[in-house]
Amino acid sequence: MAEIPVAQGSMLRVAKTTGRSNPPEGAEKLNQNMRKNQAIFIAAVLVLSGHALALEYHEKGYQYLSPIPEAEYVSPQTRFVLVRFETIFPYNLMNLSTFIEVTGDKSGFHPGQTRIATDERTVIFDVSSSFSRNETVTVTLTPMTNRRVHEVVEPFQYRFYISRSADSLSVQTAPDASVQILSHVSSQANAATFTEDAASTAFATGPFTGPMVMQNG
Repeated sequence: MAEIPVAQGSMLRVAKTTGRSNPPEGAEKLNQNMRKNQAIFIAAVLVLSGHALALEYHEKGYQYLSPIPEAEYVSPQTRFVLVRFETIFPYNLMNLSTFIEVTGDKSGFHPGQTRIATDERTVIFDVSSSFSRNETVTVTLTPMTNRRVHEVVEPFQYRFYISRSADSLSVQTAPDASVQILSHVSSQANAATFTEDAASTAFATGPFTGPMVMQNG
């Protein structure tokens, strides 16, 4: 309390203020609800964006891509890009060996070897060199089908992002290993198993569940 003289022989007592005021009752709860709603909104936007992106490449004729578009924290040691078509077979392509191009914004163009998996539906692009850490990788698909194929498959370009750390989502490779993919397409899980017959290295992984997010993306 502070005393202020107002007249001779009398004092007015005034309470000191500290410059702080307690928030109104219920304001903290309101702030918590606002933060919760904001988090829910952001999560919903991310989910819808993922569905929209998947719908985009499905409409262009692709069933599955790996690393998945916009994948983050992909290992610099990732060596495989996988492409599976919705309706056509890899044998229907006139430019099978060249329709996949992989380019890092730091490491540059990555040549590689293209093969067809033993499921005869999945194309495997074996990247010849590792990626740089913390870079953006662009995959460009330009399939050209022969005239006898009436199904539509369009060019498509997407990105994924390499982790800053070499340990993030890294995959140990081993010779003559089998690669198993558990795909989830149109709410149905379809297993596709294939072996890297001609590869010098392959993934040593087990089957995955849920969305097809392999350890390389």
